[in-house]
Amino acid sequence: MYIPQQVSLILKLLNKHGYEAYLIGGCVRDLYLNKVPEDYDIATNALPESIMQVFAKFKLVLIGINHGTITVIIEQMAIEITTYRIDGEYLDNRRPKRVTFSLELEKDAMRRDFTMNAMAYHPTEGILDFCGGQADIIKKSIRAVGNPEQRFREDGLRMLRALRFAAVLGFTIEDKTKSSIILNFELLTSLAKERVQAEFNKLILGQDASQVLLEFRQVLEFCIPQLRELKQTEYEDNLRALAKTLPKLGVRLACFLQALALSEIKDVLQELKYSKLMINEVTNIIAAIGLLKQNDKLVLKQGLQLYGQEALVDALNIMLANSLSVSENKKLAKVSELLEELIREKPCISLKTLAIDGNDLQEFGIAEGKQLGEILRQLLLEVMSEQVLNEKAHLIMRAEALKKLLIPKNGS
Repeated sequence: MYIPQQVSLILKLLNKHGYEAYLIGGCVRDLYLNKVPEDYDIATNALPESIMQVFAKFKLVLIGINHGTITVIIEQMAIEITTYRIDGEYLDNRRPKRVTFSLELEKDAMRRDFTMNAMAYHPTEGILDFCGGQADIIKKSIRAVGNPEQRFREDGLRMLRALRFAAVLGFTIEDKTKSSIILNFELLTSLAKERVQAEFNKLILGQDASQVLLEFRQVLEFCIPQLRELKQTEYEDNLRALAKTLPKLGVRLACFLQALALSEIKDVLQELKYSKLMINEVTNIIAAIGLLKQNDKLVLKQGLQLYGQEALVDALNIMLANSLSVSENKKLAKVSELLEELIREKPCISLKTLAIDGNDLQEFGIAEGKQLGEILRQLLLEVMSEQVLNEKAHLIMRAEALKKLLIPKNGS
């Protein structure tokens, strides 16, 4: 197993000072699966004070010290080092009221969420597996360590993590673990919406997201009550389309929520604490779907003007994923051709790209004010609808005619 030199250095320094040190958790799972871990966590029998002494020459982050975690920064890489511990009572279904440090790696492993995340690794010792994690990975099974109900009552987020791992890794959730999720999902009430969102984002981008979202609809409805309004056929249609889309968050969210009204989609995203940027991205895609159904060149230009090229392309991809007939595919192919043609042409769809501006109109004798703005907007509309060429001479001639048409009544 390849591990970065920064991680190797931490293991060597802790061992050199007489302490045990092992890679632990998700990074070991990923290495076992021949994946590159997003981050590396290390467990040790060294107490936090000793860890700080060993790495005194390095930059340290002490935010997690109350739970035994010191973050060491080596060459811009952050690595968490945590003392073996046994968690005390959990009062908020999220974090233990207190932790007790331990001298045994096995006891530390037994407090973890799933067997595949309870393995440890050292370059000279190989994998240490106290809970059958390797066997479960081979079976592609997600199984809670020990009593699943106890694990979920300790930390309700673990239920969503189980769903996320199933979607991302293509694993199935072991029967007892699955039953415990169904019985205890109301524990999700105590979780911060930001944490629910973070897990849901990873879940919906997973390779098996559709299967997991179908199997655990009841859990998703608890997190997103608006889903209860959907008929089973509507819900399944959304998931069928979702499975065909690229793993892009805005697209997947729009596809999953598309059967809801636009106002409800906004409510869902706001309740889950999505950023204004993401809410706009998703709602623009949904709105663009309505425009694309019209297959009209001017309407597509207006769509580009209102929502941008990316939203229209994303919307078209969702429509293609939704399509179930050859005739519908042919219609969408024509829309796609027209959209591609417009994108290549880079049509005038804003006042910025109009070949005339307010200064030109003022030189022509139109005073700055309401009338000038009305003329510019009308010129843009006529250029977009190809009634007039986007050339200065043509636009000045048309502006002269519009000036006469838009003369205020009674000279006011």
